[in-house]
Amino acid sequence: MRKITKQVLIDCADNLLFNLSDIELEKLEKDFENFISQIEFLKALDDIDSEVCTTFPYEYYSNYLRDDVPTKPLKTKDVLKNVNNKFADMIKVSKVIGE
Repeated sequence: MRKITKQVLIDCADNLLFNLSDIELEKLEKDFENFISQIEFLKALDDIDSEVCTTFPYEYYSNYLRDDVPTKPLKTKDVLKNVNNKFADMIKVSKVIGE
């Protein structure tokens, strides 16, 4: 595996238009060394290819969405009673995008 050197990090930062200080470069280089050593450890494990990937190791249920209950929509005439700025049967809104 290719070694991540300070020069590689500087080149990547330049490509991304980042400026990194010497302290940041040293920390980032150490982080990459740790990451690569972990990858090497995983590659050395036997039968790693037979394992199933986990994206989230915990069961998680979200029941905070309510059930949809069909209702009758409001009449256009009733909605337009509360609108100051309208055009035909539509609500006219301010322009959002500049010229």
